[in-house]
Amino acid sequence: MEPEVEIIRAQLFALQDEAYRTFHSALMPTVPPETVIGVRVPALRRLAKQLAGTAQAEVFLQALPHGYYEENNLHAFLIELIRDYDRALAETEAFLPYINNWATCDCFCPKVFAKHKKELLVPIRRWLDSGDAYTVRYGMEMLMRYYLDDAFRPEYLEWVADVHSTEYYINMMRAWYFATALAKQPDAALPCDMPFLLAGGPIQFNMLVCHWASLGYLTIFCGKNARVALRRRVDMGNERRPAEVKLFQMLFSQGDVCEGASLLYKRTAEKADEVLRRYWTKRLYQKNSGNPLIMRALGVLAGALAAAEAASPLFPAGFVRWLLLVVIFVLGGVLFGVVQYAPSAYYQGKRPVVALAAVCALALLMLAQLGEGLLAVLLVVACEVLIGVLTLHGGKRTAFGDEIVAQALGYRKFLRRVTQSQLLSRLAQDSQYFYRILPYAEAIGLGAGLARTLGNTELEQCDWYQEQQPLPRTAAGFYSHLQEALALLELSIRK
Repeated sequence: MEPEVEIIRAQLFALQDEAYRTFHSALMPTVPPETVIGVRVPALRRLAKQLAGTAQAEVFLQALPHGYYEENNLHAFLIELIRDYDRALAETEAFLPYINNWATCDCFCPKVFAKHKKELLVPIRRWLDSGDAYTVRYGMEMLMRYYLDDAFRPEYLEWVADVHSTEYYINMMRAWYFATALAKQPDAALPCDMPFLLAGGPIQFNMLVCHWASLGYLTIFCGKNARVALRRRVDMGNERRPAEVKLFQMLFSQGDVCEGASLLYKRTAEKADEVLRRYWTKRLYQKNSGNPLIMRALGVLAGALAAAEAASPLFPAGFVRWLLLVVIFVLGGVLFGVVQYAPSAYYQGKRPVVALAAVCALALLMLAQLGEGLLAVLLVVACEVLIGVLTLHGGKRTAFGDEIVAQALGYRKFLRRVTQSQLLSRLAQDSQYFYRILPYAEAIGLGAGLARTLGNTELEQCDWYQEQQPLPRTAAGFYSHLQEALALLELSIRK
């Protein structure tokens, strides 16, 4: 061991706190307790400042691997103080393979990295692909630290999502990253995605258009003769995910105005459903998670057979009997399909569909009672509900899928429970807040409830939706007008 290193080790032992050593060792199961000296972090940072730039520090930085936990942390803090980007990066990359615990990994970040975010993305990609647990974790930490505010890009979420590992400390950092990302970047999941994320429902392009409008990219105008037009305000750049940019460019490929009733709007909506559904399916589900459609189809078939079997004793023998059984078979399949769809409808906020499913189940049970097949049909009804729950999210999700669905569920819970006082508090900070969250609420069937929550509170005029006549100033009044425009846009998609 070099004399300079021995002197630094002696300095560390002079700062030893036995009680802290015992406490801190218990927090790091991957670090042998005998390699922990017991030096508090503030004392380590003060020592690093004293040594920074000295010949002694230079020798210490080359003395890898270190024998003690605190030596590793001191090494990290010395790197943190390097002001030259290339040198800081080189020392960081030399040190990363020797990190053996989460505390050392998370404790340092060279300040100079903040001034070189663009260049830092290259080594971050390399760290994420390294396969080394703490190098991967460090890459995620840098993305969390520097790229969740102004430098955020949606594809960075994908970088983290694409890391597949069973390593506990990688997965813990991934969860931490997504928790922070979801707090700082709430529109990482778009409102049009919400029905699909929650229940495998359709991509709602109209809600994506409203979201783009709330972000300032376009204006929705409803004019005479129920004519809805979209007017581009600014071009969309790489601040949005590539799929969004392509769809936006397609929408305005014929100029700065797109008519809601045009074939272009319809084709863009169809393309959005295809692109976004493929985007999420690839990232939400594991490749071998199975096909939920097969389970659903078999469930409906079993239900149809159960309905026919239960109704069979009610019909007379002969041709009419078989004809009626075919009718009951088809009708039973439809009714059981509605029962199976009920869990998805519930998560999408479609309460009428849930009520219809309950009526269908009751009708089937009454039919079974008359035909003396109650137990069988009751069992099938229960199975249909179970299938609906099991296939709700399409299959076994990835870690990223779990995180993004958790975000959607959390947002849904917030929108269902938000109070008037909470909304008023947020409106005091952001006068357009109601209009900003409305696309999310409407996508999952909570738009009307959100408007009712605000009651007769007067709002500022919406800055992205316009009509020839002044719009109502209340949330409920605005919502009813917007609903009419959205109904016209939906008609354009479905015609």
